[in-house]
Amino acid sequence: MTNIAITSLSALYWAINPVLTIQLLRQLQIHFRPLDLFGPHWYRFCVLYGFTAVCFVVVLNILSLGSMLLLISTKWAIIGQRQEGQYDWDKSSYNQRWQVHLTLHCFLSLGYGFGGVLAPITGSIYIVWYLRALGAKIGRNCFIHAGHEIGFMTEPDLVEVILP
Repeated sequence: MTNIAITSLSALYWAINPVLTIQLLRQLQIHFRPLDLFGPHWYRFCVLYGFTAVCFVVVLNILSLGSMLLLISTKWAIIGQRQEGQYDWDKSSYNQRWQVHLTLHCFLSLGYGFGGVLAPITGSIYIVWYLRALGAKIGRNCFIHAGHEIGFMTEPDLVEVILP
């Protein structure tokens, strides 16, 4: 039941982009009426297309940042700092909390198509910042996913990549 609810919320989250774009365009039309940007001019299509593209990209980037912040905050709220050790399914709640955290990853995987939100930032400093926020110890001048192949790091707290 939890998986269905989280997947449904994730789908709704990513489907809000066109709705917000249309609402932003409507607000532009209302508040910039004296400029007559949306009037019956020959350049009306270009103006609408330009505003739509810019709004869509801006809202999509805000949603992607929001999904990363959601996953970082829920990781620290649900799991906290991971410790090495053995966690039996019947003796520790860690595995159940870890499964909830893995289910929340659909917020990252549904955005931006194949590869999810993290695919465009692979091989850059942004993926390093993201993994550091999840608890990984990554030193300077280290590239993560440098071949632009997104990997899934399930327990970044236990990863340490430091160059001498």
